[in-house]
Amino acid sequence: MPQALSEISIQFIKGVGPAKAKLLANLGVTSVEDLLYLFPHRYEDRSQFIPIAMVQLGELQTVCGKIISARRNFYSKNRTVEVVVGDKSGRISCVWFNQPYLVNIFKEDQEIVLYGRIDLFGKRLQMVVSDFELISAEDRSLNMGRIVPVYPLTKGISQRYLRKLMDQCLNLYADQLQDILPQAVRRKNQLSPIAEGIKQIHFPSDSQQQQKAIDRIAFEEFFLFQICVILRRLSLVHKTGIKHHIEKSLIEEYSRAFPFQLTNAQQKALNDISADMAQKRPMLRMIQGDVGSSIS
Repeated sequence: MPQALSEISIQFIKGVGPAKAKLLANLGVTSVEDLLYLFPHRYEDRSQFIPIAMVQLGELQTVCGKIISARRNFYSKNRTVEVVVGDKSGRISCVWFNQPYLVNIFKEDQEIVLYGRIDLFGKRLQMVVSDFELISAEDRSLNMGRIVPVYPLTKGISQRYLRKLMDQCLNLYADQLQDILPQAVRRKNQLSPIAEGIKQIHFPSDSQQQQKAIDRIAFEEFFLFQICVILRRLSLVHKTGIKHHIEKSLIEEYSRAFPFQLTNAQQKALNDISADMAQKRPMLRMIQGDVGSSIS
């Protein structure tokens, strides 16, 4: 019988080890199963980048280009780092605040992907960078030319490292995931098996498969939540409650106290409450008033 994925320590996966395992634990990842369920918090479509000349002012945009120059401004109050990045359409000035050490990692002609808000500084296009990634030739397959996942990170763990680790574990273990949803439920709702859903939510083939994967995971979460609600309800309805007998005349007298005629729905609610209270089990009912109604 294969070992459960929740029991396979992430420390023993190739490329991890004790030091990286401690860092991954900051993300709640201690097992292979934890890693596979560490979902991206957003995606970048790197199959086709917006040309720098066509970025929109005031918008969060993702661009790709080569580093033309990098410098640190010691005289700025915020100690800015400025990197000029260009593509075939034009160039843009990209800035970081209060991170002067970054200038040491940028090299001329490096390929870089940047994500941030587009502004004008004087007459020049400028991006205030929220996230960036240096791209090397050996890891383009996971990080370029496709819809790329962007994960929550912790110090010492990069996007490139996490994508490579995720790809490795998906190839080795995704098909061992146990599908909680019954096949009949999946068939009725046109949902993919969990292994396919997990693969596509991390590395979607296209936007349609990406949405199908998100729908699959969301459906499972709501399905499990509904089961918990049903089990909770069953645990209550099988308890012994106090049986009440309410005279019909009392209900009619109560109804006549209102300065208006009860609607059919309101009358039905009263009848349902009366029937529930006549049972020897706890009543589970919520009364919801119309918009604007109040109880005084």
